[in-house]
Amino acid sequence: MYQDGYHEMVNIDFSSVVIEHMRAVHPHMQWIEMDIRDLKFEDGSFDVLIDKGTMDAMLTGISDVWNPAPEIVENCEKEISEAIR
Repeated sequence: MYQDGYHEMVNIDFSSVVIEHMRAVHPHMQWIEMDIRDLKFEDGSFDVLIDKGTMDAMLTGISDVWNPAPEIVENCEKEISEAIR
C-alpha cells in the first residue's frame, strides 16, 4: 500500500518484537505496540481499518467455528467494537 501512495498509515501489533523488527525494516511507517481489543486512539481517528490476520489468529485452534468458546467471541467482539468507533 505504501508503494501505491498510501503514506499516512498507522500499524499496530501487540508484540514489541514485531514492532521493533518492522520499525527497522520499514522506518518510514508508523509502528505502535498496542492491543487491537483496547485501542488508545480517539473515536473517529481513522477513515479505514484493515485487519490483516488478527481475527484469523484469534479464531485459530477452535474446534467448532459455529460454536466458538465465549472467550473467543468476546475477543472478536472487542476487536470489532474498537475498529468501528
